[in-house]
Amino acid sequence: MALKLFQILTAVVGLGMDSVYATGLLWVEQYTPLTRFKGALFTLASSTGPDVLPILVGQFITREPMFMVYLSLGAVSACMVVFAAAHRFAIRVREEGKQKEVEKDENGEESKEML
Repeated sequence: MALKLFQILTAVVGLGMDSVYATGLLWVEQYTPLTRFKGALFTLASSTGPDVLPILVGQFITREPMFMVYLSLGAVSACMVVFAAAHRFAIRVREEGKQKEVEKDENGEESKEML
């Protein structure tokens, strides 16, 4: 019973993470041109977690039962740092775009509306 419940809940988590991957890829594409290399790196980075985390948990959870809690805390902390860095990057890119738009206006060229 517990194994079946674990499999079902793992599938639900996987379905939830699916939209995060697609949204992240679209978000990256907004701010930087997406090449095959960048797409491959994004896919590799997002697929590494599901492969590495079970190995880490399996190695350490029998010796230290709180390891799962520490690993979850570390993962959430890392996500917060990455989100903050990505948000700061997006703000900087947007400000540079607005600055270029103002410079075009000053030179008498037509300005484009930023989306």
